[in-house]
Amino acid sequence: MKKVLLIAGILLANSTFAQLYTQSGAIQSTTNSSSANVGIGTASPLANLHLVSGFSTPDQTGDLIIGNVNYPNLRFGVSNQYSWIQSHAGSPLYINYLGNNNLIFNHTGGNVGIGTEAPSQKLDVRGNILAGASDATEGINAFAIRYADGSLSNWGSLRSSAATYMSFGVKADNINGGWLSSNGTLNFAKVAMTMGNEGFDFWTSPQQQIALNSPVSMTPAVKITTNGNLGIGTISPAYKLDVVGNAQFQDIISGGSNSWIFHTPDDGRKTLHIAYGSPGAWGWGKAFVLSGDTGNAALQGKFEAKEVKVTLTPTADFVFEEDYSLPKLEEVEKHIKEKKHLPEIASAKVMEKEGVNVGEFQIKLLQKIEELTLYSIEQNKQIKKLQEENKNLQFQFEKLKKIEKQLEQILSEKK
Repeated sequence: MKKVLLIAGILLANSTFAQLYTQSGAIQSTTNSSSANVGIGTASPLANLHLVSGFSTPDQTGDLIIGNVNYPNLRFGVSNQYSWIQSHAGSPLYINYLGNNNLIFNHTGGNVGIGTEAPSQKLDVRGNILAGASDATEGINAFAIRYADGSLSNWGSLRSSAATYMSFGVKADNINGGWLSSNGTLNFAKVAMTMGNEGFDFWTSPQQQIALNSPVSMTPAVKITTNGNLGIGTISPAYKLDVVGNAQFQDIISGGSNSWIFHTPDDGRKTLHIAYGSPGAWGWGKAFVLSGDTGNAALQGKFEAKEVKVTLTPTADFVFEEDYSLPKLEEVEKHIKEKKHLPEIASAKVMEKEGVNVGEFQIKLLQKIEELTLYSIEQNKQIKKLQEENKNLQFQFEKLKKIEKQLEQILSEKK
């Protein structure tokens, strides 16, 4: 009878309780033998191990504690708001392979460490970070953040291949950030950008790897200062745009309501046009035009200056040569009467139609002045000659008057 009751009790227990414990440590479900699910705190387990909390807190629906609650222990739990994995009693949470500190959660500082037992930041990684389609740091999907042992400046890299990548790093002084970059074709072509209290600096260097805290053999390329000045070829720009070296522009447009454009057309004329107006309504008909081929300049309007210097050779000094044939005044007079202008000088109609070459015109005027000077010199000689002749005649006249007076006196005495 006792054996029958014992068997019945075991069967009853198997049919009413959600868990069993055996000496071998196996826990087996009697409520769902086909799936071998085990329920703790529930008679209807939905998984191989299904826990339902026995706490009185209504939103805590499951809790699992591994270890003594009075010592460091591990807890798993779930509520109607969130789930958790916690390390209790002041111990950090390690997720690692036996003997290696792969991942650690420091609950006292809220830091996470990978490769370190003492993470100093919210995320502290001691080693390389690799993200890509393979286990290499090359390829179109490769991404790597790495550090250089023994370097004063830590650096990282974003790679798509062995030759195409971007490196970046930090340093301790006022230039507190920057990066290096390769263009993927020239292994020794590098560009560095630094950021600090003095603005942005862009540098170039022929060297392959440059430590940001030691920019040896680097040449300044571009500088943007904190006051908004932009320097190209200089790190000390004194103006909003300060260029040390050559600059090439197709069009330069001044701002404001009084706008001007400096334009070089792409039509093979090799000219520079300076015009007033606005975009789409430039006054090209009144533009000042400079020709790169001939050096000529065209201005539609008046030109005013305090001084104009014209250099043109030869000058008109040939007039004073001994073999120069000075036109006779009679010939000049005849030409003026017939042509109504000086010889070798364009008429008024020609000047109005074709304009005047200032340099040539100045030489022609100088030629006429020099010719007039020669005429004046010749006339002066003639005047002096006439004066001398007049003086002689005057002397003869005075002498004749004396003789006449003497004759009159003689005749008067005879009477």
